[in-house]
Amino acid sequence: MDFAVLVWEGLRSLLAVALVLGLSYLPVLLLLHRHLALIRDPSYLLRYGVIVRSFDALDGVAEIIGRYRDSNIYRYVTFKGMRYDFERVVPVPRLFRVGPKELFVEPGIVYVAHA
Repeated sequence: MDFAVLVWEGLRSLLAVALVLGLSYLPVLLLLHRHLALIRDPSYLLRYGVIVRSFDALDGVAEIIGRYRDSNIYRYVTFKGMRYDFERVVPVPRLFRVGPKELFVEPGIVYVAHA
């Protein structure tokens, strides 16, 4: 067998593997892109609610109106350009389920958008 034929067959095999891998990852990449686009959409966030692990993820906060479990409670917070007003605290956050227009900030502070 000629060396050039061997190289050609190796390249064809590599191309086939790359094509199969590329086609198998394409749906995953498209779904990821769609999900990231949904997260940027304010109406999507309002429809399903938001969970924020830290106040550092917020765009801005208003004046402090209280404290809960060593965290400040703010009159309102801004997240992704939307204003959420303080509504309540949740004593057992593990059992809490975020509703529409709600923003939940750990350790159990709930804000609501009035848009």
